[in-house]
Amino acid sequence: MILTNEQLRSTLSGAAEIVEKDGKLVPYRYGKHVRDVIYPEGNGYHGAMFHTSGVISRFVTDSKTLTFSWVSVPAGGGHTFDVWADGVMYAHIGCGAGQGTLETRLPEGSKTVEIYFPHHSAGQIYDVTLEEGATFENAPARKYKILFIGDSITHGSTSTYASMTYAHQVARMLDAELVNQGIGGERFNPMAVDDEMDFFRPDLVSVAYGTNDWSHSSSHGRMVGAANGHFARLRDKYPDIPIVAILPLWRADMGRVTAVGTFEDMRTIIREAAARFDVTVVDGMELVPHVTSVYADQRLHPNTFGFQFYADNLLPHFEKLLKK
Repeated sequence: MILTNEQLRSTLSGAAEIVEKDGKLVPYRYGKHVRDVIYPEGNGYHGAMFHTSGVISRFVTDSKTLTFSWVSVPAGGGHTFDVWADGVMYAHIGCGAGQGTLETRLPEGSKTVEIYFPHHSAGQIYDVTLEEGATFENAPARKYKILFIGDSITHGSTSTYASMTYAHQVARMLDAELVNQGIGGERFNPMAVDDEMDFFRPDLVSVAYGTNDWSHSSSHGRMVGAANGHFARLRDKYPDIPIVAILPLWRADMGRVTAVGTFEDMRTIIREAAARFDVTVVDGMELVPHVTSVYADQRLHPNTFGFQFYADNLLPHFEKLLKK
C-alpha cells in the first residue's frame, strides 16, 4: 500500500506551504513572501528557507512495516530522518548520501507513526509504503500549536537527531503541533515576521534571538531598534496570544565586550523590549548547564544531550502560560 500524494499531504505538519514538484511534495516552513522577498536568492539566509526543520508526517496505522524513499538537499552530516511510533524511536538515518530508502519494523497493533524531516537540509519523502491491507488514518489533532522563532539553536543546529531538537522535544511533551522558523545565524528582524502564517493560529509564540545580535550587530542602538521592532510586529499580529522571549543561553566566550556591549547589556535590551510589548521572559542561563561538554562546539550550540536539558527546563514555563 503506497500512500497517494493526497494522503501524504494530509499527514504533514510544520509547513506554511506544500507544493508538488516532479511528483514529490515539497514542504516550506515559511510563506512565499518571506522566502522570495525577505530572504531572496543571494541572501545569506536564503538556503534556510528550504530546510524542513519542524516538518513531520504523522498518521495512525496497524502496519508492521514502513518503507519510504527520501531526498535531502544539500546532503551533509547531521541531517536525518527519524521514525517514531507511539513515542519510541524506531529508525534513524543520516542523509549524507543525498537520497535513499528507509525501511523499518513497527510495533504490533494500531499506533501513531511520526516521520521527522531533516532540520538542516531540504527533505522530501515519497513512495511511503505500508503493508497491503494495513489501516491508514490521520492522527488526532494535537492539543496545542506553538510557533518557534529564533536562530540556529531553535533551527536545531548540532542536534544529531532531527527529532531531538529542543522544539520537537517540548512539542512532544506538550502534545503540540509546531512550526519551526528558526534560521541559523539570524538576529532580531522585524521584516521576517511571516504574515502568511494566518492558517496556523498558535497558542504560544516562542522567540529566541540575541546571541547573534550581541556578536554581530553594529551598535547597541541597532539591536535596541531591531528587538523592539520585532516584538512590536509580533504583538500586532498576535495581540491576545502569549509570546515568550528566551534570553540567550550560556556561552563560553560571554566575557568579551562587543559593539552592543557586555553579554548582560544584550540581555537587558531584550528584557526591556519584552516588557514594552507584554512578552514573558525566560532566562536561558537557567536552561542548559554551564559546562562545555553539553555543547557540540564546546561553547555555544547544545548537543543532543544539551537539548534535553533545554527542553526539560523550558517545559514548565510553557505549561504555565498555556494553562492561563
